[in-house]
Amino acid sequence: MKILSILSLCFFSLVLQAQSNSNVYLFTFIKNGDKLEIKDAENLSAFNNEGLNQDPTFYDDHTIYLSSDYFDNNVEILKLDLLANTVTRLTKTPEKEFRTTILKNRKEFSVIKTTGSIKSMHRYPLNLKEKGFPMYANAEKVTGYTYDFNGGTFVSMQQGLQSNMLGFLLSNEDEPSILFENTGKHIEMDKYGNLIFIHKMTETKSMFKILDTKTQKAKIIHSAMADSDVFEYLSNNELISCKGSKLFKLNIKNNLGWQEIADLSDYGISKIKDLIIRKNKLVVVE
Repeated sequence: MKILSILSLCFFSLVLQAQSNSNVYLFTFIKNGDKLEIKDAENLSAFNNEGLNQDPTFYDDHTIYLSSDYFDNNVEILKLDLLANTVTRLTKTPEKEFRTTILKNRKEFSVIKTTGSIKSMHRYPLNLKEKGFPMYANAEKVTGYTYDFNGGTFVSMQQGLQSNMLGFLLSNEDEPSILFENTGKHIEMDKYGNLIFIHKMTETKSMFKILDTKTQKAKIIHSAMADSDVFEYLSNNELISCKGSKLFKLNIKNNLGWQEIADLSDYGISKIKDLIIRKNKLVVVE
């Protein structure tokens, strides 16, 4: 395990320089009634500004896990401590490791390991006292988000050149069961334990659906924005999505539709690739 100062992380007001592979940015996210305010940009991946930095996930209010190629040019899992201003290298393996998920027991995290075209799911203890172990013997189809659920895992997956699918893996099964085809890669859990995902009904029509994780039956909740499958769920029944440099919100309980809340081009961001929100913190990847 290697630790360095965030400095180093250079927490400064965001002014983008040359275009890099991907970077992770932190904003203050303030909700006041129906209004949302975004301010105070910081470049969390300034220590690796020209490299690959992606897949951020919160462990708690002040700790973020992400995939980065900062060490040895190999994509591994790093931990950012926003209070101590430190970066800790958590994994050091021959494989590349992406998409950290904090498991329900809050004592372990899972990752997707890749070696060439071969993928697997692996779990590590948060204290890193053990090297961890494989979760599933056959997870090479898993390409994106995963959600740990009652002995199984909901996964975003892809088979060959087919479009993305939503599947479910049980620890005693070799093959994931396919629940829906033509879905977005992003999946979220709402405050009731249901899964929210995007189902691409036609080439021009995509719908947000909510899946009852017990019955595995889904219903439509609202139309999604065209050409966007990145979103975040807020506990007050609001969804935040993006298109290009802009952020939009949707209250699934009213009929106001998608409303623009911010344009991050003011901070030099032209295309939002991913986003996560926790309390008053918004993290985006460009």
